[in-house]
This record gives sequence, C-alpha cells and structure tokens, in this order.
Amino acid sequence: MGSTNSYSITLLMLLILVFIARASQAEELTLLIDDYPPYIDQSQEHQGFWSEMVILAFERVGIQARLIYKPWGRVERELDGGHQVSFGWVKDSKRLNKWHFSKTISTGTAGFLAKKSRNISWRTYEDLSQYKIGKTIGYSFGDEFKKWEPMLNIQRVPEDRQNIQKVLIGRIDLFVTEIASTAMLIRKHLTEAERNSLSFITSPALPAWTAHLVCSKEYEKCPYYISKFNQGLKVITQQGIKQNIIKQINSLK
Repeated sequence: MGSTNSYSITLLMLLILVFIARASQAEELTLLIDDYPPYIDQSQEHQGFWSEMVILAFERVGIQARLIYKPWGRVERELDGGHQVSFGWVKDSKRLNKWHFSKTISTGTAGFLAKKSRNISWRTYEDLSQYKIGKTIGYSFGDEFKKWEPMLNIQRVPEDRQNIQKVLIGRIDLFVTEIASTAMLIRKHLTEAERNSLSFITSPALPAWTAHLVCSKEYEKCPYYISKFNQGLKVITQQGIKQNIIKQINSLK
C-alpha cells in the first residue's frame, strides 16, 4: 500500500515538473509598434485596446508577446528588413505587395480635423488641393487618398499631437486622421476653448479602414505568426473578449 502511494506521489510530482517546464518554455515574440492612443498606449495598464487584444490572442496559443516601442517610420523600415512583426497597420496596395496581413483586429473611421472658423467643406479630392493638409508619418488612408497625395499639399510630421497643434495655430488647414484616436488626444491635452474651436469633417467619408498584424513576406516565420495570431484572435472572439474591447473603442467615437 505504501509503495503504491509513493509511486502515485512521485508520478504526480513528475507531472507537475513537466507542466512547470513547459510553462517556462513558452514561446516569446517581440512586436514592434509605436504609441497610437487609445489603440496602442504604453502609459495605460494594458498598453491600449489593440495591444490588449493582440497580447491575449497570442497568449491563447502559447505565445508570450512583448511590445517594443519605436517611431512608426522606423518600425516600417525594420518590417521591410524582415524578421519583425508589428500590428495596427492598414492595408494599401504597396503594403499588400510586401507584407502578410492577419485577420482584422478592428475597424475605424477616418476624416479631417479643422478649425470651425474656417468653415471648410469638400466633395472631391480635387477640392482638397487648395488646402494645406497635415498627415502623420507612417499612416495610410487607403489607395484612393494615396493616389491623390502627390497632387495635394501634404505636410508630414512624426506625431498626431504636432498636427493638432498646427491646426490650432493655422499652420495647416486640415489634419487627415483617425477619429477616435484624435478625439481622445484632444480631450486629454487641449483646453475647453481649444476643443470648442475644432471640428471633424467626416462627410464625404474617407474609406473605413481595418487594422491588422503584419510581417514581411521575406520573413520565413511570418506565415506561422499570422496563422497563430488568427487562431488566438478566433478564440478571444468566441470568448467575447474582442467584442468587449471593441465596445470600449466605439464608446470613444
């Protein structure tokens, strides 16, 4: 009897040690991104809505994701160089040629930020040629906007807050941007008077965009990471986690 109990205890201990060893050997993945509040925000507990989704999705398939923050322009260059993975990227024809894209993380709405006093309206992209337009480096607003960019007066800066300030002081007329992200920055950083002086122009609508996890087609492990992420994303969707996070995003718009 004692021998049987001793064997059972030994077997149990071995199983526990195997479990601990496997847990300690969980696969790790570094993701390159930059701040894009409220979606990616290193100052927040979960590092933003998209970050929370991505980390949880990888966790569900046994991968521990770690976020490294670099400027978006540098992130894009390192992605193109291979052996890197990132998220929060919008599809356009150039990127589709060089990167693999995951299933959709979330969708968003783009428009223009302007001073109310300017009373700006537009109907066609040609109408925009008379305005100075701010754009944040690394952001894409679809193929149609990209096609018109060479014909427009586009001024590029690294950060969204720079473009918001340029609208406020009249250095640019419009800032092409994602609505929820910029609305959050405005609420967080501007005075009430400054907030009241601005408005979003959402008609005509710029194309709705979808955000994705991406990596280079030159990276041999890219299809593996895209597949694993899609699997994890499906799991957190089935668990209702993704929908709850999307609901929080939509409450900001």
